[in-house]
Amino acid sequence: HNIWEAENLDRQFDKVYAISQEVRDTFENVYPECKSKTELFNNIINREEIIKLAKQGEGFTDNYSGVRILTLGRLTSQKNFAVSIEAMKLLKNKGIEARWYILGEGKERKQLEGLIKKYQLENCFFLPGAVSNPFPYLEMADIYVHATSYEGISIAVREAQILGKAMVVSDCNGNRELVRDGIDGFVCSFTPEAIAEGVFKLIENKELRATFGQEASKRYVQHMDEIEKYVLILQEG
Repeated sequence: HNIWEAENLDRQFDKVYAISQEVRDTFENVYPECKSKTELFNNIINREEIIKLAKQGEGFTDNYSGVRILTLGRLTSQKNFAVSIEAMKLLKNKGIEARWYILGEGKERKQLEGLIKKYQLENCFFLPGAVSNPFPYLEMADIYVHATSYEGISIAVREAQILGKAMVVSDCNGNRELVRDGIDGFVCSFTPEAIAEGVFKLIENKELRATFGQEASKRYVQHMDEIEKYVLILQEG
């Protein structure tokens, strides 16, 4: 049977944990009878381990000295990275010199490679594939972009914030809770024009990149109450 039917939810689950407030609100709107059982529980991220891993491995080895833009994610239709490629085309048309990398692998590789070739971006937009340790690359990047059509709570965004990266994110569920527009990044509509505009502002303003990065790094130090909640869940389970 379908355990997601409302009458089963109320009986089969003692607690329901949502990874973001928007997810929680949506769930409770659909299943109001479960409201008393629903709590918010953010993903636990090991800040110290990320900082440690960022110092290990090579990272970029292409000896490029300009601005690097980085995105982490699977090459899938959900991510819709064609929009990012189109944004890079707009930046190139403006005469902007930068390199954009997407670390990840997936079924959309051939389509994305075709688009890169179509727009003649072979020298500025790269798909290096998946790597076992993305953090040295993230450490070396100047700007992090997380522009997808929809999202839950992106661990990659939080990891980029821990490493103090200025960023541009699309205005969708999850991202709105992670990034404060104009304070630690830009939250923009999911269009090539809006993404390109946000990236352009950060490329042109090194001081703004530094300010956003400093604010981002303050946000997600792991709180002990989250860890204690996790321990209690394990003990009760």
